[in-house]
Amino acid sequence: MSSLIPDLDSLRIDPATPAPKKRKSLRHEPGRKFLKGPIPLDHLILAAKAPGKALHVAVALWFFAGLRTTVQIKFPMRWLKVTFGIDRYAAYRGLQSLESSGLVSVVRLRGRASLVTVLEDLTV
Repeated sequence: MSSLIPDLDSLRIDPATPAPKKRKSLRHEPGRKFLKGPIPLDHLILAAKAPGKALHVAVALWFFAGLRTTVQIKFPMRWLKVTFGIDRYAAYRGLQSLESSGLVSVVRLRGRASLVTVLEDLTV
């Protein structure tokens, strides 16, 4: 009968053994750019399902909106090209896909940057 009972002393933790360190959440290094959140998962899912570079444009818009701390921004065409490598035609198509998905509203201004509002109230 004693063979069925485990040896409890073999299961004890040695008090001299240090406790495992807690893992920190992922953080950016000081001075590095980061994507400000929280970003609604619904936005990312709908943008990912949209054709073309819609997800790329959506992530860039969230980044840019985080920098400006506002949901209405001027569409950063040159910044998209330099930072994300998205040419202007792909960016416009991505923006149009986001607009037709109901993720953003766009006011297009001839000869100037479009005003994009990231919509927070989704009707999914």
